[in-house]
Formats: sequence, C-alpha cells, structure tokens
Amino acid sequence: MIRRREVALRWLLTFLLLIAAIVTWRSAGFFGQSLLAQTAIFALFAMSVDFLAGGAGLMSLGQAMYLGVGAYVTAVLTTIWHVPALATVPIGMALAGVIAVALGAVIVRFGEIIFIMLTLAAGEMLYAFVFANRSVGGSDGIASIPRADLTGIGLDLGSGPVFSAVVLVIAFAVFVFFDALLRSPFGLILTAVRQNPARARALGASINRLRTAAYVVSSIVAALAGSLLAQLNHYASPDLTGWELSGLVLIMVLFGGLGSLSGAALGAVIIELLSHFTARYTSHWELILGLIFIAVVLFAENGIFALLSKGAARLAARRRKERC
Repeated sequence: MIRRREVALRWLLTFLLLIAAIVTWRSAGFFGQSLLAQTAIFALFAMSVDFLAGGAGLMSLGQAMYLGVGAYVTAVLTTIWHVPALATVPIGMALAGVIAVALGAVIVRFGEIIFIMLTLAAGEMLYAFVFANRSVGGSDGIASIPRADLTGIGLDLGSGPVFSAVVLVIAFAVFVFFDALLRSPFGLILTAVRQNPARARALGASINRLRTAAYVVSSIVAALAGSLLAQLNHYASPDLTGWELSGLVLIMVLFGGLGSLSGAALGAVIIELLSHFTARYTSHWELILGLIFIAVVLFAENGIFALLSKGAARLAARRRKERC
C-alpha cells in the first residue's frame, strides 16, 4: 500500500513539474529558455545519481566524471574531428559505459565508504587530465560546440525554445525509463540489495554484478546529460568533471528526497532556480542555499519528497476516518 502510494506520488510530482515546465516554456524569453533547458538537464543528471544512490545504495562523489565524459566527447569530436553532434551523443554514452564497467567491477567490491572515496579519486584524475591537457583545451575548456542537427525531422535545435523542448522530452523519457527499471525484477532485487545485502546474498543475488549494472546505467545517463549541457552552452570546461559538481548534484538528490526520482528532479529545479535568482541580489548565495539545505535536513530528514509523502499519508488517513 505504501509502495503504491509512493509510486503514485512520484508520478504526480513529475506531472506537476512537467506542467510547470510547459507553462514556463510557452512564456519564457531567451534567458528563460536557456535556464529551463539547463534546469531540465540537471534534473536528468540528478535522477541518474538518485538511481545509483537511492536504488543501489551507492553514494558517489565522482558522477560528474561521466557528465564530463559526455561533454568532452561531444566537444572534441565536433570541434576537432568535425563529427556531427548527433553522432557524438551515443559515442559519449558508450564510452562512459565502458569506463563504468571497468571501474565499477572493481570499486563496488569494497563497500559504500570506500566506494565514495574511489569515485572521488577517479573523478579528480579526469579533472586533472583535462585541466592540464592542452589538446582538449586545458583550463580554458573547449568553446564553439555545435548542437545536433535535427532539421531532417523539422527541428532546429539552434532555436532556444526547440532545444529546451527536446531536452524536456528527453528528461521525461529518462524518468519513465528509471521508473520502469526500479519497478522491474531487476529494480526490486536492487532494492533488496540496498536494504539488506547479507540477506540478498543469501538468497542468491549477485550483489557486485547488480551494483555494477546500476553504476553503469547511472553513468551512461550522466554522459547523456553532459552532452546536452555542452550543446546548450556551446562550451565544455574542466569544472564539469570536478567533485564540486558531483557534490552539488548529490545535495540536489538529498534535498529532494533520496530514492524518489521526481524528488531528485525537484531538488535540482529548486537549487538551480535559487542559485540563479539569489545570485542576482547577493554574492553570498551559496550561504543562503546552505541555510535552506540545513532547514530541510532538520524539518524534513529524508527530503522534500518524504515530507510530501507523509502529508499525503496523513490526508489519506483523515479521509478514512471521515468515511468511518
């Protein structure tokens, strides 16, 4: 009963976010369209991190590494090798998948705490490489990245409204994918592994393979977000691979609600909008975000989604009493 209510709330929150995005899309100007697209990309990225942390129970401080892989594959192939941007998206996702398979097969064996440290180390290694390597722009990054050409199907991604609409569709499709995956036999076993690894192992579950698979899926989607972000801003920089971004998206997930998908997306939306609009009025916007995050931790221990879930449960209980 609780599980069904949480799934229903997850979908309700997703539709509310989608309606808000559509209303914004219809009325926003140039800056608004860019902000909408960036927010949707970070919501997509946050859902990939939430799938790993909330679904598999693996907190990572290195998922920005895969965001950076997607961004830099698109940047390098389009600007240096003149590969069409559309073709670079699956290439970046495939490369991220290969890296995640090789790395994940090793680091998932050492437990959650060591996993956090190893993902942090791997991410910083990539950051150091792109920062110092002039062949990929070094500390200056890579600019003039083109967007994918979809004029063959009547979509001009050079247009802000069209690009933001495509990103919104992709973000919603990713939510549907993750939701279906979590409710599939694979997702249910993954949940069992997260809740009680010892019992799941005793029942025959291959814990390391399941966690590696979750790590790979999360990393591939993060690379997709990175490619979209590079195309949106026409720019890729070493900051996209750093631990600061990994930590920020993890805060988005915890802020919205771990293991909720739509809660993670909501957390990304709130933090992105707050960071943009508070920065207009004060240079101490990070302090304001920190205070808000502390308040959420104090009054909604498991994030906004858990707070909404408790409210929905109380409302349902009150209605049952009224009927009796």
